[in-house]
Amino acid sequence: MRQKYLTFKSIIILLKKVFKQKETGTFFIVTESNQSARLTFDQGEIISIYCFNKFGEDAIGLMSNINSGICRFRRGNISIRRENLPKTSDILQLLENFSQGIHTNTTEAIAKKSNTISLSQKLVFENCLEEYIGPMAPIICEEYLSIDNDLHSILESLESVVRKISGQKNAIKFKEAAVMQLKK
Repeated sequence: MRQKYLTFKSIIILLKKVFKQKETGTFFIVTESNQSARLTFDQGEIISIYCFNKFGEDAIGLMSNINSGICRFRRGNISIRRENLPKTSDILQLLENFSQGIHTNTTEAIAKKSNTISLSQKLVFENCLEEYIGPMAPIICEEYLSIDNDLHSILESLESVVRKISGQKNAIKFKEAAVMQLKK
């Protein structure tokens, strides 16, 4: 017997059910155009997302391209690495917005909603900081990111660190480089 294609809205309802029931397993979606998506849950929390050959936050945005699909949830043990993802409730809200035709920049929408910075934003800070303070950049960056989640505050704090270590000119260069990279 052939399975019925569900609308994206119906798929979101099923994903929310997995979340609310704190299920562990993998949720598979196959679209009418034979594309696939996979969300891995651990006790109701999304720990990994794959969609159209992309992973993590990149995959979340691509899920907006799903109009309908066949889906299945396979309960049980999972053997997949946990990705650095926003809160599950924020991901599901964003997917629900997609199903209602509300499209936003995925990374920015999640960062604003969950009051956290994205992995790509963290990497921008680390890379820009490394140029001015060296190999300690990831450690310093991690410490400041654990204290504050506001993008502007983090930028100001890291600029202050660069100023203390490398001087005012380098602090200005750091801030300009970070802002330019964050806008991309």
